[in-house]
Parts: sequence; C-alpha cells; structure tokens
Amino acid sequence: MSLHSTYNPLKEAERYLDTFQFLYIPLFIVVTEPGESYLAHIIKKRFPDTQIIAIRYTPNLFYNSDNLWDYVWRPESDINLEKFLFNLISDEDLALTYFVHWKPSDNKWPIQAEYCWKSIASLIKLQQNIMFTRSHFGKQWLNNIVMNTLRLHTVLEPKQIVKPVFLGAAGPSLENQFPLIKDRFYICSVSSALSCFLFHHCQPDLCIATDGGYWAGTLFRDIPETVPVAFPLEAYIPIHVIEKNPSIILDYGSVLEQNFLSIANIQGENAQRNGTVTGTAAKYLLDHCDSNVYVAGLDLESSASFSHARPHISVDAGVNTTNRLQPIASRLYSSTSSNSSLDIYASWFSSRDENFKKRFIRIKPEGRFLQGITSVGLDSILDVPGPQTQIASGVQNIQNHARIKNDIVDFLGLFRSEIASCIQNKTKKAIIETFVSKILNNIQYCELIQMICYTDYIDMTRRIRMSTGNVTEASIETICLHAGTFLEKLITRVIKNE
Repeated sequence: MSLHSTYNPLKEAERYLDTFQFLYIPLFIVVTEPGESYLAHIIKKRFPDTQIIAIRYTPNLFYNSDNLWDYVWRPESDINLEKFLFNLISDEDLALTYFVHWKPSDNKWPIQAEYCWKSIASLIKLQQNIMFTRSHFGKQWLNNIVMNTLRLHTVLEPKQIVKPVFLGAAGPSLENQFPLIKDRFYICSVSSALSCFLFHHCQPDLCIATDGGYWAGTLFRDIPETVPVAFPLEAYIPIHVIEKNPSIILDYGSVLEQNFLSIANIQGENAQRNGTVTGTAAKYLLDHCDSNVYVAGLDLESSASFSHARPHISVDAGVNTTNRLQPIASRLYSSTSSNSSLDIYASWFSSRDENFKKRFIRIKPEGRFLQGITSVGLDSILDVPGPQTQIASGVQNIQNHARIKNDIVDFLGLFRSEIASCIQNKTKKAIIETFVSKILNNIQYCELIQMICYTDYIDMTRRIRMSTGNVTEASIETICLHAGTFLEKLITRVIKNE
C-alpha cells in the first residue's frame, strides 16, 4: 500500500491540508504517521511559527524525514504517547491545537492507529477536565494563594525519608489496613483519608492536601496540631490549621507561585500538579524517600457501598440526611456510580514511567487494575525500617506579617493599575497592543488573568490568532473590568485579613 502519490506527493499533501478549515493560526499541529513527511513542508510554509509534531506508528521507518518536525514520538520511546503530548501541550494550548491523521497510514497500521488516537482522545479528555476545573476554581485558587501566603506561620524544610512510606488514599479498601504497625513506616495521609487514620488511632507523620474548594476545610476536623500539612499555596487550608500546624509548601513551578513564595521569603518543595491528590503525593514522596512508597486505598473504581474510607465527611452527611423516602442505599448508589474522573486518574497512574512503577506499590486489596503497577499484601512487605525519621531539618517561623501584607497589596494593586491602563486607550488598536504588551507578555500577569477569567482568556487568545484578526476591544475590556472588580475585593480582603 502506497502512502503518497507517486506523481506529485507535495501537491497531494497541499490539497489534503486545504480540506481543513483553520479558523485560527495553530500553536501546535499534531500529525499521526505522516510517512515521508510531505505534510511537514506544506504546514511550515503556511504556518511558519506553528510547532509541528509527528506521531510515528513504527519504531524504524521514515527516520530520514524526522528532522522536518519539531517533535517526534515513536513506539519505542521511553515515555508513552499520552504523557509525551501532555508534557508538550498544556490545557490552555489545547484550544490552539489541531490533530491531523494521514489516512493511508491508518489503513496500513490499523492497530497502531487505534492506540494513538485513543491516547489523543484520552489527552483531550484529561485537558478538558483540567480546563473545566480551572474555569470554575481559578478565582478561588488565587484567593487561597494570597490568603495562605499572608497567614503562614511555621514552615518546615523536610529531610529525606529513610523508612518505607505508607501512603493512605481515601478509597474504601483503606479500612482493611488497620490496625497498622506504625513504627514500620513513615505514614502519609491524603487529606480526604485523614479522618480514617485518626479514627483508628493512627496519627500520620504527614498530611498532604491539594484541593482548593472551601468544602476541603471540613477534611481537617480534629487534626492534631503536631501533624505537618504539605500543600500548594492554591489549596484551601483552614485558618486554624495554617496558623497552628507546621507547613510544607509544595511548589508547582509557576511564576506566580514563585512570586508569592518570594514575598513570604520561603522555599517551596518541587511538586507535580495532578487531577488527584494521590498522584501529587506519590510523586512528592518518591522524590523524598530512599525506599518504596506503598499505597492503600487507591481503589479508582466504583464501589458497591461507600465511596470513601470511613469515617468521611461525605459519608456522614449522606447517612445523616437519609429517610424512608431516600434510603441510604439510594444515596450510596448515586455517589458510587461510574465516574469518568476515575478513568482519567487510572490512566495517569498506568502511564507513569518504569522508575515510578518500580517503587510505587499498591497494598492489597487494590481495586482497579493499573498497568505495570504491582500489588502486595501488607504482611509481605520486607523493607527494613530505618531509624526514626526526623520530620524536618529546619523550621522557619514567619513573623513579619505586616511586611508580607504590604507587599501583597502592592503587587495586586500594581496589577490592577496595569489592567486599568489597558482600557484607558482611545482606539481598538491601542487597547489590544497595550494589553498584549503589558499583560500577555508578562508571565505572572498572564497567569493571574487565567485564574480570574480563564474562559474569556482562552476565547481571547484564539481570537488573537484568528487569520481574520477578529479581536474586539470589547472582549479585552470585559476581561479587564472583571479582573479589576475581583482584585478590588481581594485587596480589601487582604487588608482586613478575612
């Protein structure tokens, strides 16, 4: 089967590209098995600034044309396709990406084509899930970043963990692990499993929290003041916890985070953002321990009964509101029915590299099968416990809160002034140029706009890249007014420390 025209393959590629209606100048174009890469010539000629990605179906064909692409993935790569694309294409860039298949290749390698397009579909589903979350919680995350920075009291500098780690996720199977011989492990609980640990009289050495919603505050009820809490600044941490419990600040690596960490004069610990707190916890613990990480409660599947290890605030609330017309069985069914988020989380764990899977081990009963991740019984864990692990090598008590408050107010006030200056211009061209130069070209200001007006930001960036130049000053004015109003309220909240 021939993949290209024997007469004029470049013209064939050009005509094929013409079948796509490019409403905007793409940031990325992903092409599955382009063969001899005639499409690369045409795409680069039409969109010289677009990054082009080739997804190969074979490990050893068409190497001579790989240099025409900015990025190339092949089946023998150390990283799977979904993770490869995830590392290149962020959620805000997904709306500026086109996925193209060279149909003759799909016909020639149908099995490989099916795998690649399933991976692309999984990526899109994951990124859309992230986009939905950011559009709904962006302002809450920003509020958390600001208020957590303002209220930080005691920050720890963690030492390397020398014991094997027991990580408790919040799936129902966690209940099967108690009583737990605490001295064998360094014990870490995700925040949603904390109540289960405390109920079984097992105080964890660390609690990790990443959820940014107000409801997450209920997960910390009854937490002992001696339990350190690791969290990114964007997480919602109740005032009594952040003021009394030792903190370890997780740093996702954004410029905005770096700015607020600098204001507080603290050093964050490298962490990886994930859709599930257990994913973030797993990566953090693997980076900070010399042994293995054993996880319990990572069920990732619908349950025939309760959705979380008990006791849990959601279970308690459901039980307390049942009656004859709404029995507990009905509530359990609705809360444990199939959830697409579980598929996304399972895909993330299954797609980790071998270094992760070699040291990240599930404890039976383990729930949904995860490709490449082994499971063992708790009694069969033979790691020899190390000496008692120190919680931290250093403690920083933050005292200059007045200076931190002033620096936060100054930073937010300057940003508010910059966005106000954008719409003080008299012409459409001046509004657009000022907004691009002052806001979009400033990384941390751009991140702020995304957190406050994520959906409008995505729409605007697409419009900016439209070939028709269909950008209206009204859309920028809407973003600036929206952001200005929110910042006014946030600054007032900082000043009052509410």
